[in-house]
Amino acid sequence: YGLQSWKYLFGRGKTADLVYKLLFIVFVVIGASASMGAVFAFSDAMILALVFPNMIGLMLLFPKVREEMSKYLQAIKNTVK
Repeated sequence: YGLQSWKYLFGRGKTADLVYKLLFIVFVVIGASASMGAVFAFSDAMILALVFPNMIGLMLLFPKVREEMSKYLQAIKNTVK
């Protein structure tokens, strides 16, 4: 799954595949040699880093979601009558 995401972001070339695989190997070695606490701390930090763009997207899309939800609920209310 990670490789497919990488290809989507950086293209489907052999160079992009090689870079992904090398980074994967480097992180496997680092993860295997680091302490468990450090691995969990890094993992938690990366998950937190993913939260910020998602929260920004949610805040930007909230008005549109509210509008569409209102239309949907109104359509349901009109069909039930």
